[in-house]
Amino acid sequence: MLAVPRDPLVHVEWHRVLFLNYVIDPAVVRAFVPREFELDLYEGKACVSLVRVIMRNYRRAPNAPLWGGMFSRIKEQRFLNLRTYVRHRGEPGAFFIRGWLSRPFALPVPDDPLGLTCACANFREGCIDGKGGSLVYDSQAVGTNPSPCLPGSINELALERYSGFFAHRGTNYVFRAWHEPWLVQPANISIKDFSLITNRFPWFANATFADAAYAPLADPVWLGRAHRLPQHPHRTRAFLEMP
Repeated sequence: MLAVPRDPLVHVEWHRVLFLNYVIDPAVVRAFVPREFELDLYEGKACVSLVRVIMRNYRRAPNAPLWGGMFSRIKEQRFLNLRTYVRHRGEPGAFFIRGWLSRPFALPVPDDPLGLTCACANFREGCIDGKGGSLVYDSQAVGTNPSPCLPGSINELALERYSGFFAHRGTNYVFRAWHEPWLVQPANISIKDFSLITNRFPWFANATFADAAYAPLADPVWLGRAHRLPQHPHRTRAFLEMP
């Protein structure tokens, strides 16, 4: 991250991160991922994850633009995302298909603000209510000693990613994160309502649950700004040199 001028942008704490990992036919996911990305498969299947995270204690990073200080006004931000796993020119990362955010400052933010693939939702313990459906679940961490992901596991594939990709109005972007390797616990999960996901993505009902992981805390996390990815094959600058 330090190779990109003025990154990272903020430091933040990630609390109570929950990963629900599923597998599905890669052809289903391919339709939602721009052609510039290569799907990163797990045992021949595409992995799709639902990830819930609580973000607190934002601080502007040293050398970041001054406007990065506005994030310190956010006391807590909750986020749910649906994502799959890809590579772009050899760089592994998570591709964000859809996201749901707690409403910042209680403002009436519309869905898909500025063309981004996210919407606001109401977050409660074990329940996320959004337009057109809900995600209702029970989760319980197993054990008391978080440990690194097992090498070669689907949790390692899903968690040990430090680049986030997304598409915005036909252009592909990346933002990067840094923190110490994840320390996780297995989690028991019971899903009571998937309609928040399946009403928008009916194919998710055919995904097969693979594993779940709970990470109590990742602190500090460095988060960088979104950078535009090169759109044409003849552009050969390394990703660390992108503006």
